[in-house]
Amino acid sequence: MSIPKMFQSRGKRIVSDTFPVTSFSCSLDETFAARRDSYPFGPEDSETQSLASISVKTEPILRSKDKQKTVLAVLLEFRDSEAAYVHDLHVARRYYAERLNGHVKKSEWKKVFQVFLELCQQATLFKSEISKAFDEEIANMTEEIQVSVRLKPSVAKIFLKWLPKLSSVYSRYCLDQDDIVKIVEKWSNSPSMSDYLQECDSMAKIESKSWNLDSFLVKPMQRFLKYPLLLNQLYKSASLGMIQDYVLLGEACHQSELASQRANEMKRRRDIVVDALKAVTDTQEILVLSTDTVSKKLSKLKTSINVFYIPEHEQIVSLIQDLFSSYSDLVALRTSICEWIKYSRMHYTHMHTFVDSYVHFCKETPSMQKWIPVSLELQNIAKGAILCLIEQCQKDVLKPMSKAIHYCRNPLYIADVWIRRASAFSKRRHSGLTIETDLESFPLLSNCLLEELPILLSLTRSTTDECIVAFSKSQATFYATVTKNLTPFVSSFSTVNFSNLKAIENLMDQTVNNSTKSV
Repeated sequence: MSIPKMFQSRGKRIVSDTFPVTSFSCSLDETFAARRDSYPFGPEDSETQSLASISVKTEPILRSKDKQKTVLAVLLEFRDSEAAYVHDLHVARRYYAERLNGHVKKSEWKKVFQVFLELCQQATLFKSEISKAFDEEIANMTEEIQVSVRLKPSVAKIFLKWLPKLSSVYSRYCLDQDDIVKIVEKWSNSPSMSDYLQECDSMAKIESKSWNLDSFLVKPMQRFLKYPLLLNQLYKSASLGMIQDYVLLGEACHQSELASQRANEMKRRRDIVVDALKAVTDTQEILVLSTDTVSKKLSKLKTSINVFYIPEHEQIVSLIQDLFSSYSDLVALRTSICEWIKYSRMHYTHMHTFVDSYVHFCKETPSMQKWIPVSLELQNIAKGAILCLIEQCQKDVLKPMSKAIHYCRNPLYIADVWIRRASAFSKRRHSGLTIETDLESFPLLSNCLLEELPILLSLTRSTTDECIVAFSKSQATFYATVTKNLTPFVSSFSTVNFSNLKAIENLMDQTVNNSTKSV
């Protein structure tokens, strides 16, 4: 007996589900138990699985929201702290810089407030531009606008644009900190100034949380050193796609850290240089600048067997020699130019003496009145040319040259200190003795000379070349002026027979008429 097709199809389907058809000995409960064992999860487990899948999907969204809140908090802190900082700068400007101007020495006021006011101006412009970027970034994140749609300059781009200017002015302000502290301390200890400063303090406290002038003056350095911290905090809290120019923000973090390190390094070098200059006496200054003391000491140092214990000694010795040579050349060139101007003035201002002799010879005669204008005209020609020469040389030649000579003096003093310390340092290292306290900073002083002397030498040489070119132009202008004015005057005398008194009289009449017309 064959099985009906209906049962055959069912049997095939049951077989495909792995349940036997030929044997019907299993009870209904056993069949259900077998089916439960074939499922990987029970009813309760499947419900737990669905809840876990929902939590996995929502967890990234929650983390993204928390991260967005953190980024917004950092942006708000950066923007608001920058606004508060600039506000304090203007409070210090109004109640200290402007009020103390005229109450203290002009030189002291400039030392304390000149760079501070420049810094205040730069910080105001920076705050105005970067605040717009902060507002735009905050609005975009709040409204969840895609980064690719944002077109305005980002925080990172604006910061990198302003960093060179800020680094320059903040570094200069950092270098003056020690002098500023001493001057403010002097003002505070002065009986005539302490009451006035307290009056300024009381007015400034109304608009700011700072309590005195010192606390205002230290804010710029604190702010500049805080920029890397704020940028790093923003970079770590954000991620790619969350904030505009995220990769550029990492570059801003790096560059701000380098700028802070440079400011600290410049301050450290300044302290080393100041300590070295303190070791220079007045007698040593005169010897260094007026004789070849540096050259003699360098020659002695190079022939010493201990010189090999000095790091980078060959390069430093060569730089010092070049500096001393450039300084000597500048001094000699300035002396030669001054001498040339002196003799030119003596020569051309005495050109009218031969005319004066005729004036005295013709005294109390009708011709005397005719010779006087001729003498004055010659004198004016010579004096006018000399005055133009002196004025042009003073402006284009002597002032830049004197400034370059002045810039070379302190490095020469420091070089002299380095030579003396190098001798002591090399002897101690050669002998295996311990380095004394005053020689511990010698390697740092060597690094300063290695990095700063090439820059100074380049400036000195370029200044020398510019002064030589300017002096050549001044000479050419001077000779052209003298030739132009004197040639017609001298040529008129060369065609006259001086034995004929009448011819001389006519020439004098012509000269007087020309002088009158020119006047």
